[in-house]
Amino acid sequence: MNDINNITKHAAFRYMQRVKKNNEILTEAQFNNFVKLNPEKFEEIKKMMFEEIDQLKLEFLGEYKIRNNEKSNVHLDQEKRIIYIVKDKNLVTCYKLNFVNCEESNEQIFKAFMKDIFINKNKKNNLITMLEQENIKNNNSITEIELKLKKLKQEINKLEEEKKELLNSVSDKKTELEIIDEEIKLSIQKMLNI
Repeated sequence: MNDINNITKHAAFRYMQRVKKNNEILTEAQFNNFVKLNPEKFEEIKKMMFEEIDQLKLEFLGEYKIRNNEKSNVHLDQEKRIIYIVKDKNLVTCYKLNFVNCEESNEQIFKAFMKDIFINKNKKNNLITMLEQENIKNNNSITEIELKLKKLKQEINKLEEEKKELLNSVSDKKTELEIIDEEIKLSIQKMLNI
């Protein structure tokens, strides 16, 4: 797991207690006392943890808020049913997923959860694929619509020009008609005044 730069004292305590099942260290206070008295052994424990964790095939489950804590990255060792909680590149804790007091039942419950997660991840991936295909189709349709709109706008502009020409032609004819009307009036006026 590449996103761990540090292992907290609490994580080391939980690892020794829950993963290594070290029965000598029952409480965190005992572990803190052990670390105070044996800082070099604590560094050895952290080194051993880094090496062991690097060998694991951990699955990143996502970023989740667990109990009252801030959101953290959650990783799962499916083989051992162990959850690793990482915050800001610090391993802050780890624990085995135990739901009841019976190991066989725990394994069955875990498998049921994993099956449900697997099914939903497949649904999600299928939906993502479908959405990507739909986006491609929609983008192609949008491109076609934009081309049609462009052609229609050009046609509208052309028709507007034709309308303008027709209106100008009518206006020109009206002006010509007015001029002719004036000429007729003038001719009549002249005729009457001779």
